[in-house]
Amino acid sequence: MNTSLERKIFIVDDDSFFANSLKRVLNNLGYKNIAIHPNGKRCIKYMSNNPEIIFLDYQMEEMDGIEVLEKIREYSSDIEVIFTTSMESIVLAIKSIKLGAYDFLLKKDVSENEVEKILNKIAYESFEKMLMK
Repeated sequence: MNTSLERKIFIVDDDSFFANSLKRVLNNLGYKNIAIHPNGKRCIKYMSNNPEIIFLDYQMEEMDGIEVLEKIREYSSDIEVIFTTSMESIVLAIKSIKLGAYDFLLKKDVSENEVEKILNKIAYESFEKMLMK
């Protein structure tokens, strides 16, 4: 079994500055197995790499984050998807959670502390599921 820090993570965002900033945050937290995808189509193309966690932007060309989330859910219900967006929309947040996103994080709130809280919660819940088996 992989430790939490070995989990495969995708960052799906057409804003390369934000994607690389988030990757740096994840690296600082000890995560190394990170792939950046500049759009939803590329993310879907590489789903066979079996990411365990996906940070997913909403506003992207060709496919928005909701469309990508739906495709991810067709592939697997076990992947934890964290929506990252600049849009402060409660409607979008609720819709993404209803479609299976694990959490919703505003880009302006992305910090080592916030990302670590979410990833620790995912790790804890994964551990609990493993114990229940």
